[in-house]
Amino acid sequence: MTLSVQGDMFNQWLEDMHPRLSRFVDFVLPKNVVKDFSRQSLADLEQYLLDRWSDQATFLAQADTDFIDGAVRYIGETLLRAGGGGWHISDEPNFAFRGRPYIQLDTADQTPISPYNLMTALLSRRTGVVLTKVFDAQMRRVNERREQESPGWQPRREPVPGISLGSDAEAGPQPERDAWVSGIPARLAALRDRSSTAAGPLDLSATSLRALEDLVLAEISTTDQLEAPEHRDVTDHYVAYLGETLRTQAGGEWALRPGEIGKNPYIGRPFLERTDAEGTRRTSLPSASIGRLVRDRTAGALDRALRAYSD
Repeated sequence: MTLSVQGDMFNQWLEDMHPRLSRFVDFVLPKNVVKDFSRQSLADLEQYLLDRWSDQATFLAQADTDFIDGAVRYIGETLLRAGGGGWHISDEPNFAFRGRPYIQLDTADQTPISPYNLMTALLSRRTGVVLTKVFDAQMRRVNERREQESPGWQPRREPVPGISLGSDAEAGPQPERDAWVSGIPARLAALRDRSSTAAGPLDLSATSLRALEDLVLAEISTTDQLEAPEHRDVTDHYVAYLGETLRTQAGGEWALRPGEIGKNPYIGRPFLERTDAEGTRRTSLPSASIGRLVRDRTAGALDRALRAYSD
């Protein structure tokens, strides 16, 4: 078994990071394993893997998907919390980790690291130090970059729902976010001018999401059309309305981490973030929800986005 995540599934995989990682730490790993995202926790996790599986072949044959997914998340997040950077996915045919979530730390070389491949390697080598060697090597690279930059330089995290807002969250001017927010009233007005759905008015109520679904499905046929540059303004209308409805119903604020739209869906795309009653950061990426609606063409997709953000 190889953990494989494709297309829109990667967005959902990231959105599930907090609950899946919490489940792995609280219920999957045994109590005697250190679980504090430290170097020692990687050593303990590696020993647990060696104790549980006698060789790589047994691990691959057993294909414990639940454990593998949690361990991939844990190994990746431990390295990211120490070295910055973010999660990525690639479907390039010749890429070594094609279809598997991998990380790149905020180092000068940004070497791709696949937690899944580290697990298979440590079970093959059986030295007990594979994960800690990777950790130590990456921390050396972080320190090398610090020496190049300045003594006060710190690695930057890319945002992950419920885990990290990025190291520059809410610090200093945010012109990209401010420009997006200032344009929302015009986007909502343009959307309402086009709407004649029988599902009701576009009044930012929870029930109005059905009207938005009707409009999206009437105007857009495929995800390619949705993502085409010539439809960017129309897509932004949908994103603005869905996000404003979520914000009106459940609270929170708009965020936009500047950067080129690419592997990390939370870079270059506006999203919502809020803190729930337990102090956990909750996020919603309206563009991903709109994309799933167009792809699946199933009513209720936007209601589910609201429930996931507000519950």
